[in-house]
Amino acid sequence: MRTKSLAIILVFLLVSSVAIFAVYGFAYHANFVQADEEDEEDEEDEEDEEDDEEKVEYETKTVIVAPAKTVYEERTKDVAYPDSDRDGYDDENDPHPNVAEIYIVSDEDKDGIVDEYEKFFEKIRIVAE
Repeated sequence: MRTKSLAIILVFLLVSSVAIFAVYGFAYHANFVQADEEDEEDEEDEEDEEDDEEKVEYETKTVIVAPAKTVYEERTKDVAYPDSDRDGYDDENDPHPNVAEIYIVSDEDKDGIVDEYEKFFEKIRIVAE
């Protein structure tokens, strides 16, 4: 009895495994067949599109060209003039090329106060009044 039940179980397992592989194989091949049919449809669509693309349409365009224009070209050249004391005045126009203008003061009325400061304080006093 034991060998008989073991044989039945083995036959059942064998039949079920064959059935599983058969179903898998059928589904697998059916999927490929469906994919092949879709590919054929796509190819037919592409051929139809190619047929449509072969139709050539000519279009005439009128182009109006403006007469030639005069082009002006401007060239600039940087020229550096020497400024030995670096006060912003070039040496040719600087009355004191070796001393910066900030260090040169003038006191015309000889009162010991630089004239620039006197003018500055007069402006402040006028504005304050």
